[in-house]
Formats: sequence, structure tokens, C-alpha cells
Amino acid sequence: MQKKAVGGNVVIRPIDKKLLIHNVKVFNQQDLVVTDINKVRVDIKNKISPVNSYQEEQVGIKAILFIDFVNSDYTNLDCLELGNIVEFDGARYNIEAIETMYGYEPHHIEVRLV
Repeated sequence: MQKKAVGGNVVIRPIDKKLLIHNVKVFNQQDLVVTDINKVRVDIKNKISPVNSYQEEQVGIKAILFIDFVNSDYTNLDCLELGNIVEFDGARYNIEAIETMYGYEPHHIEVRLV
């Protein structure tokens, strides 16, 4: 049976597996690999249209990492700390902000990268 997040009377389905096509590595500030997170989505800013907010534009958000609580493959998300580094497709980004998105329960995490 597929897990679903519930938002009030509305069922929020997990992010579709077909969209979770990326894998990332997370490094701590000492440049040591902390963990791999698989089956995620990374949207690069030039592909995000438009920038979601004035604040994101001012901070210089370059990408957003989406981690689904049901379909992403991870062992521990404690590595998601401000200032840690996410490596995706050969590029490295610093974690600027981390936000858990909810329905009735946690649904996914959005990590803003600079």
C-alpha cells in the first residue's frame, strides 16, 4: 500500500517517482561526505520560472532540492544543516534554507541552495 500524507480532508499524494530522477551527496563544512540522498528532484534556478520570492532573488538562490518523505531514498536527514554543501551533477551548492512542507503530516522538504 502506498503511503499518503493527509491535509485536512484532502489526501496529498507523495511526489511522483517519475519526477524524483536525481541523486545528491551532502558534505559537512569540513568537506567530509555525510550522506547520499537518492530519488530527489533538483530544480536549477535558470529552469525555475519565475523566482519564487523577492527574498530568494536577493539571497541568490541557485537551486531548490526536493526530498519526498515517502519516495526519496535516505537513511538520515540530520545532515541537512545551514552551511553544509550539496553536490549535484558536479556542482556544489551551500544550504541556505531548509523548509518542511506539510499537509496534515510532513510531506516533503525543500532545501534552498546558493
